[in-house]
Amino acid sequence: MANFGLTRLRLVKPRDGWPSLHARRAASGADAVLDGAQLYDTLPAAVADCHFVLATTARAHDQAKP
Repeated sequence: MANFGLTRLRLVKPRDGWPSLHARRAASGADAVLDGAQLYDTLPAAVADCHFVLATTARAHDQAKP
C-alpha cells in the first residue's frame, strides 16, 4: 500500500488478531499504514463510505488460477 501512496487500511475481522506480528513482517517497514489501520466487524461497515475499494491477500503465489 505504502509503495502506491495508499494509507487508509481497513480490516474486517483479522484472522490472526490485531496487531499481528506476521502483518508487521509483511509490511516491510510500512508501519504507519499498520498503525493507522481501522478494524471493522463486517465488510458492509468497512466500505459504507467508500467510492472505490481495493482488496488484497497475502496468499502464497503458487496458487495459480485458470
